Amino acid sequence: MRITRRAGGGLAALILGMALAAIPTQALAAPVPCNVPALQAAIVAANGSPNGGTIDLAPNCVYSVTDAEAIGDNAMPIITNNITINGFNSTIQRDPAAATNFRIFQVDGSTGRLTLNRVTVRNGHSVDGGGIRVNPGGTLILNAATDVRENEADGIGGGILNDGTVFLNPGSRVTDNEAGAGGGGIINRAALTARSATVSENRGASGGGIFNTTTGTLDLRTSTVSLNRATVDNGGGIVNGNEATLTSTVVSGNTAVNRAGGFFNFSFASATINSGRISDNEADNLGGGLYNAGTLNVNQTTVRANHVTVPAATSHGGGLYNETGTTTFTSSNVYQNTVAPPGDGGGIYEEPGSTVTLVTSSVFSNTPDNCRPPGAVPGCSG
Repeated sequence: MRITRRAGGGLAALILGMALAAIPTQALAAPVPCNVPALQAAIVAANGSPNGGTIDLAPNCVYSVTDAEAIGDNAMPIITNNITINGFNSTIQRDPAAATNFRIFQVDGSTGRLTLNRVTVRNGHSVDGGGIRVNPGGTLILNAATDVRENEADGIGGGILNDGTVFLNPGSRVTDNEAGAGGGGIINRAALTARSATVSENRGASGGGIFNTTTGTLDLRTSTVSLNRATVDNGGGIVNGNEATLTSTVVSGNTAVNRAGGFFNFSFASATINSGRISDNEADNLGGGLYNAGTLNVNQTTVRANHVTVPAATSHGGGLYNETGTTTFTSSNVYQNTVAPPGDGGGIYEEPGSTVTLVTSSVFSNTPDNCRPPGAVPGCSG
């Protein structure tokens, strides 16, 4: 058998090899040294670059910002470009000995976009937005193993104040933050989307975990909102003032001093809960699991083992307290919820003039009763 070699093929390969050799290769940038001025300088450089930049932090480093190193109200330069910060068990924090208050990050304008990977943002303290503030047009993306934790706001948004767009992606966490007013973990005044994220152990006067305001849109999927606390008023887990959708999401173990241990829905708000679980939440007075004054649709969801704990005749609605709005349960179960006697409506309490509808749904095994007033909820007895 004759084998014919084509000289042209060899020549083409040679030319291709020479061309590839001529293309400059970008060297991998070394991690930012474990000191605050180096990190601040790297952010300044990325802000000034046409395409932003990626910053790798030193592994296991704690970048601890002192008073002298803070830049106005922030530990870091304001983010005005597309910047990604990669951590390797790395922390950026306000130094515990700092005598002045400042948050860690602020994201500004239509070009400001901050992505955090495996970074802990800790111990910021500001009037509003203790850890991170996202201003109109800005975008914040938290990816896996990123934790915004132990930050504090005197006003709103202990962990994050959002006036732009925030994505909490799988494995991200907002934990153990505190706000003197609304939104211990997050206050959302624009667009917040979470996928397989956790918001837990936060504290705020209202909306211990998340406070979604009258301008906010909240979309939670396969996420967990747990062990948060409303220290003064409503919504241990979530307060909704506009539009909220929860899909395959767990709201559990949250507490409220007044109303709505798990989820509070204002009269001007609309919320849909799909394929979720509202469980083991507690409120002192009304709505251990859910409190609705607006429009609430609960589909294929379990409302279980929520509690109203103050023993008073004015205590109502272990699973749901429906104040003035409309709640529709579809293919859902409300059971094992309680109200401390002499309160009532262990499963559901429907105020006169409001409406609760059960569509192929069951209310059973609640204490001291299932629905009150008697006959108020068609299809519910006991």
